[in-house]
Amino acid sequence: MKLSVIIPIFNRSDLFTLGLASLVNQGFRDWELVLVDDQSTEDLSKVYSMFPIKVQHIRIDPRNHPAYSGYHTPALAINIGIRHARGDVICITQPEILHDSGNLERGYDHAKQGGFVFGKVQLTTKPFTKYIRDHQEEPFGQLWQKGIDFGSTVFPDNELYWYVAFVYKKYADLIQGVDEE
Repeated sequence: MKLSVIIPIFNRSDLFTLGLASLVNQGFRDWELVLVDDQSTEDLSKVYSMFPIKVQHIRIDPRNHPAYSGYHTPALAINIGIRHARGDVICITQPEILHDSGNLERGYDHAKQGGFVFGKVQLTTKPFTKYIRDHQEEPFGQLWQKGIDFGSTVFPDNELYWYVAFVYKKYADLIQGVDEE
């Protein structure tokens, strides 16, 4: 296995469908999906079962984790995904990201050469933006709104972006993942 794509997720199956389609429609074929599900109430298997991919669907309960204090970030899910990944390189992404053609292959090649790649990709902007605007009571929603407010000056094309990382798995294992606190 060359690449493990780790996606921490809680519901958002509509956005996940678009993001996953963008991954599947690339030329890169030797990859698996490590879906770390934070107690979704939606049946996410309905989404990934539509695609011919290898999937590890891991359900977690963050309340059982020692670092849990009533709120948690995707870091916990990412670290669980890293531990379960079987690829030489891991890609850490989000369900709503639309990956450009060739993104997996480029990220894999660069990570194999240099160990770590970090870049921005376009989101499925309209549905995700609406979701965030509808949930302004959440701290992330407030932060995202600031990004929207300043979007036209920060991103001249007036679109919204999220970030994706590719890292050689042995390096992710060496540093024991990302900070969960």
